[in-house]
Amino acid sequence: MSIIDLAYLAFVLSFLISFLITYHIGNEKMLRKGAYFSALLTTGLLNFIVNTFILIIWFLYAFQKDHLLLFGGMTLGICFMLLSQLLLALFLLKTKKSMG
Repeated sequence: MSIIDLAYLAFVLSFLISFLITYHIGNEKMLRKGAYFSALLTTGLLNFIVNTFILIIWFLYAFQKDHLLLFGGMTLGICFMLLSQLLLALFLLKTKKSMG
């Protein structure tokens, strides 16, 4: 396993960990207060900020290595960012509907 493979692995795992942490925070907030839009707004913004920070770190790492690595990682990161925002909204909506 090369260093670039490890970098991609860390990149993907950081997005996954970011999503799981923000979902846990949003779920706890919804269970305590019951406000869907408030929980979605705060966790969505937190997820966006953390994901943007991850993309900036990837930019700083990959720019020194290779331009194809940079654009591939940025494309993958933007797709993960959009997917995590969508899944966060859907999972919180499912939690809201299960609450009654």
